[in-house]
Amino acid sequence: MYLRSKKSRFKLFSFERMIKILLMICGHYVQTDSSNVVSSIHRIFSIVITICLCPYFQFNPFFFHVIESVWYSILSQFTQYGFFFRYCSTIKTFDLLSGFKQIPLYTKRVCFFLLITLLVRLIIVLIHFSAHQTKLKTFCAFLIILSANTGHILMTIMFSILNTRMTLIQKLFANNPIPVNIVGKNQNASHIKRVRKGLICYNNLLDTLKVAEKEIQFTLTVTYLCHVPTIICYVYFVITVIYKSKFSGYNLIPMLDMILACMAVTAPALFAELTKNTVDKIKKILGSQLLRCSDESLRYELEITLEYVIQRPFSFSIWRAVSLDASLPVAMTSLCITYVIVILQLTQLRP
Repeated sequence: MYLRSKKSRFKLFSFERMIKILLMICGHYVQTDSSNVVSSIHRIFSIVITICLCPYFQFNPFFFHVIESVWYSILSQFTQYGFFFRYCSTIKTFDLLSGFKQIPLYTKRVCFFLLITLLVRLIIVLIHFSAHQTKLKTFCAFLIILSANTGHILMTIMFSILNTRMTLIQKLFANNPIPVNIVGKNQNASHIKRVRKGLICYNNLLDTLKVAEKEIQFTLTVTYLCHVPTIICYVYFVITVIYKSKFSGYNLIPMLDMILACMAVTAPALFAELTKNTVDKIKKILGSQLLRCSDESLRYELEITLEYVIQRPFSFSIWRAVSLDASLPVAMTSLCITYVIVILQLTQLRP
């Protein structure tokens, strides 16, 4: 009885449920098991919240957060964030079938990082708006910054989950030592079984991401289209403050928000790059095992697996235009520098 109540409480405060509550608070429409009437009320509520929050802010760096929040709300009307929850559910099934026991869906370090960055951004908003704006406007800014951060939070979680599972697959191949001479059919069969298991896990993991690819691309597009102008505005603001010698402690707030914005947009790319590096390690492991193996049947399995990994490496791009890897932060930095220089030339700063 106690165990059942403990499980029910854990289910009540599960990770997916907390994400749903966060999205609902932000005014996003989330897929639920409720009746059609409740779902319709929820949909209307999300639309009303989005419309009410829009007219509150003039053009400034925070304005892009408003745009981002509105776009996420519009996307939620179509996707209902079902792709994220299906992804999490599929990963749980993947862990169960692959034998990855006692592996949490998400890593505590990633969630701690996301929680800290979100709290810091919320504190920044409260400090900035509470000093100059009304309580209503401060509350609206609080909701907007929550809503604007949901996209990169979900993307970071999804790609961190992918990276964790790919690392487990790498360990599965690495913990399958292939001797030069295999004695006994049982030993040979166990090695073949591990190689096949690793191949199936690799294929299923990439298929899981493939199912949600289009929704991920839409979400990342909104994230980068809104964060890049924000970073450009913040960089221009910092340069203006330094040039005019009006630096103060209060000006640290935009600088800190700029750093957090950079971290937000680079986190999914970082985990994608780590996943690519893990796939490269898998190729090296399979290649070294293939060179060391002398059994024909095992060599055949290793060749098939290695060829499959080579032909289907992990790679993710946004509409086949922007690769999600380590080159993305470099490209963003170059883009921001270019536009900041253009803005500085057009505005012609004077002390």
